[in-house]
Amino acid sequence: MILGTFYFNLTTTGNLIGEFINQESLRAATESADRRGGNIDSFVGEFQSTWFDGQGRNTSLTISVKRPNENNENFTNIFRLVWSTGGTNHFFGEAFLVNNMLVGVYADGELNNNIGNILNN
Repeated sequence: MILGTFYFNLTTTGNLIGEFINQESLRAATESADRRGGNIDSFVGEFQSTWFDGQGRNTSLTISVKRPNENNENFTNIFRLVWSTGGTNHFFGEAFLVNNMLVGVYADGELNNNIGNILNN
C-alpha cells in the first residue's frame, strides 16, 4: 500500500512539473505530465504522466474538479486526480491550489479501497 504527497506546477504551455514522496521514498522524486486535453490555463484535463521511483513509469493522469457533495456545496478549488493505464486505475489523489500550485495527497488502489474510496468520491 502506498500513501504519499505531491505538488504540481502548471507550465505556460499547460503541462505539469512536480515532485512526490511516499512512505518508501528516500528523497523527493520528479513527475512530469504532458497535456493531452483541456484548457492550458487550468490544472483540469487529461495528461500523460511520467515519473521515476526506482523504475520509469508512464500513466494517463486525469484531473477534475471535485464533485459537489450531498449538500450541493461547490468545491471549485479542490481537485481529484486518477493515474491509470489501460483502463485500470492505479492511484487516486485529492489536491487544492496553493499559490498557483496544486498540492495534494495520493494513495494506491488498495489503500484507497481500505479507507472507503474517499479519494475517488
